[in-house]
Amino acid sequence: MPRARISMRKVREVIRQNQYAGLSQRQIANATGGSRPVVREYLRWFASSGLNYEDITAMSDSELNGRIAAPQGSARRDKDRYEALRSRIDGYLKDLGKKGVTRELLRREYRRAVPDGYSYTQFFFYLQLHAQSDEVLPMHLEHTPGEQLFIDYAGTGPKLYELRGAVEREMELFVATLPASATYFDGSATRKSR
Repeated sequence: MPRARISMRKVREVIRQNQYAGLSQRQIANATGGSRPVVREYLRWFASSGLNYEDITAMSDSELNGRIAAPQGSARRDKDRYEALRSRIDGYLKDLGKKGVTRELLRREYRRAVPDGYSYTQFFFYLQLHAQSDEVLPMHLEHTPGEQLFIDYAGTGPKLYELRGAVEREMELFVATLPASATYFDGSATRKSR
């Protein structure tokens, strides 16, 4: 059964709360924003891993991710299939940043290289799992709702075709958003009640 996506920081927090705070699985799920089945699965993995909390905090995110994502107690074929993907996944993640490269294109490339490899769903699951590393930090922007407009280019732009002369022109496309548009401003950011 595929695991729900969870950051390595949250995995460490689940284990810490179980080991040191003695919280129940329900309490840990509520505190971390996860689900009870996911918390239970990570605690089972931790109990069978032979590691202690200090070992896990000393690991890098990618190392811990690899230990958790690696199939535990599965057949040799599954381990070989996982290792075949794992050896390529860093390259795939780098390629995703290139213009015109999509996840589907990478999946097709992977299936050509490893015909008996993972299927559609599992390939995307492991790609996402390895992409979610706390080593890449998200950026949090402080702002007042509706006061700033965020603009970004949408990548490869659309083409405009003129009817007369069949002339094709490339265009730039940008996306703009007013953050926190579900709020109103009265001196403080307060959610509208529904």
